[in-house]
Amino acid sequence: MSHSSLNNQITFLGHSSLEIILGGKKILVDPVFSNQILGFFRREKPFPLDPSLLNQPDLLLLTSTRADHFDIFSYKYFPLTTSIVIPQNGAEKVSRFLSNPLFSLKPDENYTQDGFEVVATTTKSTSFFRWKNSTANYLIKNKNHSIFICSTNYSSQSFNSLSGSIDIALLPLGPTNKVGFDQKTLLSPEELMKVFKKINAKYLIPIHWGGFHSSLERPDEAINQLKALLAKDNELASQVIILEPGMSYPLET
Repeated sequence: MSHSSLNNQITFLGHSSLEIILGGKKILVDPVFSNQILGFFRREKPFPLDPSLLNQPDLLLLTSTRADHFDIFSYKYFPLTTSIVIPQNGAEKVSRFLSNPLFSLKPDENYTQDGFEVVATTTKSTSFFRWKNSTANYLIKNKNHSIFICSTNYSSQSFNSLSGSIDIALLPLGPTNKVGFDQKTLLSPEELMKVFKKINAKYLIPIHWGGFHSSLERPDEAINQLKALLAKDNELASQVIILEPGMSYPLET
């Protein structure tokens, strides 16, 4: 892949799937390559690349054990020796399907590997599926960069424990009408901007779109409304990076 030559960048792969490269170390977040989940949610567009051509990650990072984040069929592309960082209380479910080394992080616990660190942040789920699934937000950082990942929306408690400078926030964009499959756990374009300002990160990359459509709005409604919102605010627009699935953003060195 052309982006493999860069040592520091984020590649958006649709929905919450991401490849993050920090100092040459590759972290693959929520790999979901299937075209359908739960038997009826179909991918809006084809996955943007051949999964077999993905760089082998140094770490797999799972933000949720929900089916749209944890697709067991996608893990056949990775060695069983690759470590997986998972949310608190997620080990029982993940270990049913995978024998990889698992590192379940409670809030404020960390995982370190060769020059980078993953820290679980305080998470309070408001999801309808919270009783059956575990979810986590993470800070990924090294000496040069700090990236916050929130794959689905939670209460303000999810962000209160954040401290220090954050270069990029990866936050979940959802529909404006809040009608659909568990849509109250996502951020409308207006809510997305409020949370971004509260976190006070330098840049925002919207995620949780461009993958599986589960609301009553058109698949591109939320992202188009976000673009319209940014068109009215040049300063804010300069801080928001909209990546189509398959696109990469190089991090400043």
